[in-house]
Amino acid sequence: MNAPEVTKLKISGGEKIFSPLSRSIRRLREEYERTYESWLETVGQLDLTVSELNVNKEKLRSKIRSGEMAAKELSSLKVKSAKLLEEYKTAVAAFKAKKQEVVNLQGALSGLRDAKTDLDSRYELVCSAISPIKMQSDQYLRFKEILDGQLLPLINRINVVANEAQQVIKIRAIEDELRLIDSLSVFSNRSVVAVAGGFSSGKSSLITSLFANEDVSLPIGIEPVTAIPTYVFHSDDVAIKGYPDGGGIFDVSAEMYARLSHKFVEEFGFNLRDLLPFMSLEVPLQTLKHIAFIDLPGYNPGDRDGSTGGDLMASDEFVTQGEALLWVIGMDANGTVPRDDLEQLWSLNELDIPIYVVLNKADLRPLATLDEVLDQVCDELSMNGIAFEGISAYSSECGGELAFREKSLFEVLESWDKPRDSAKVAAGKLFTVIDEYESAITQDIERRKAKASLVKALELNLLEAGAFEVDDAEAFDTDKYMKAPAKKKKGKASKKDDSQADRLYGSTSLMMSRFFGQMNGGDSVEDIEVADEDDSDNEIIVSDDAISSTAITKAGLIEMIRDQLQDLRMDYSTTIAEKDLAELQRIRAEFDEVFR
Repeated sequence: MNAPEVTKLKISGGEKIFSPLSRSIRRLREEYERTYESWLETVGQLDLTVSELNVNKEKLRSKIRSGEMAAKELSSLKVKSAKLLEEYKTAVAAFKAKKQEVVNLQGALSGLRDAKTDLDSRYELVCSAISPIKMQSDQYLRFKEILDGQLLPLINRINVVANEAQQVIKIRAIEDELRLIDSLSVFSNRSVVAVAGGFSSGKSSLITSLFANEDVSLPIGIEPVTAIPTYVFHSDDVAIKGYPDGGGIFDVSAEMYARLSHKFVEEFGFNLRDLLPFMSLEVPLQTLKHIAFIDLPGYNPGDRDGSTGGDLMASDEFVTQGEALLWVIGMDANGTVPRDDLEQLWSLNELDIPIYVVLNKADLRPLATLDEVLDQVCDELSMNGIAFEGISAYSSECGGELAFREKSLFEVLESWDKPRDSAKVAAGKLFTVIDEYESAITQDIERRKAKASLVKALELNLLEAGAFEVDDAEAFDTDKYMKAPAKKKKGKASKKDDSQADRLYGSTSLMMSRFFGQMNGGDSVEDIEVADEDDSDNEIIVSDDAISSTAITKAGLIEMIRDQLQDLRMDYSTTIAEKDLAELQRIRAEFDEVFR
């Protein structure tokens, strides 16, 4: 902005005219000049301000243009940002999916690692079991040779005892015990106490509660875990060993032993107990230095079968080794004795060993109810005729006895904690089994002799009566001859005290009546009944079809009677039984030499 042109007033000449006023005029002039200069200065400032405003105006226009461009860029950026946001969301979703996939892969990889670890463990266990250290004594090898080569083939061939399967189980249990004695010298003076019961009843936890070392424990769980019977006994150092079926011994790590649950064993695809029938765990015990516990699988492992379905057989086999039995019932299930347990205890009565009942997990029950539960269990056992040393309400978790009846658990265990000669006890069990077979064979021989004498007497009577003479056969009065034994009415079983002679004569009567009745053209004697069905092995059975298909001649019929009598003589022959008895006595003598 340019300042307007202003002409300065010239008042010099007027001073003379207005001299009286000159002083005022000078002041006015000075003031005017100051005002003028101030005005000039203000105009200059206004010009400067206008110039600055113009500059700012241009800058503002420039900024507006820049802003308009920035707005356009911002709008474009917003579009790009929205697009990037969508891409980001898509990328995040893809990342999360990939991350989950990685997690799944890591889980699968972890599962594969665990599976590989399990597979490596199984491979290691199987390799150890098929290539164990074999340090068997000559005495045990000789025992094994006689057992497998002579005794077992003999008792498998003969069938003279009623409970043959049980006897074989006893023999196998004796073999396992002698093998353990041979492998571990420290076991030779231990009293064996079997610990049995249903699955998850607390058998393993009961034994573990007696350990002095808390870092070691038997496999424990709510599912069936004890898959391999395990001998547990005191030692200053912890050691776990396996005993393959083919003989020998190998070390088992604590990690491997902890894996030996039913689930782990089932995944072998075969019955591991066929390869590894039992194990041993040496561990420091608080007391009980002379007891060897046998931790057994539950006799009733649910619906399991296949590779672990023989738990009942394994339990029965190893229970027979025990000099005493701890029967464990879990109080978490009920406060009574399960029916299956009662049946098992009843079947074990014949072992004639002391039985002590432990109600484990008693801490899960109110303390005030324990006396009532103990009394109820006592009544149930007594009513079922099951003898017992005592009953204990026990807590493995607390490691103590909460209540008992008759005798305390620890009192009974202390009474059982005595050293013994394990080899001598096992040998005694073996000779007891042999004694049973000797007695059974001897009784069988006596029965055969009695029956053979009856057959001989019958044959002599028939010879004396002329039954075997062809010329006299037609005149032979069968009915009259056969009336000696009392006739039995149809449909009525003979009494148990009928003599063997009556049964034999009755059988022969039917046959002779048919033969000679048909031969003489008469009717067979229909009112003669054969002895009851249990004695069918004493009968002479000749069907009507067999008679009709044979030429009806006197000589043919007599020959058939002779054949039947000859069959009876062979059936009642004692030759084989006497040879079996002699062989068994010889085997006993060889065992005597082994254990001497």
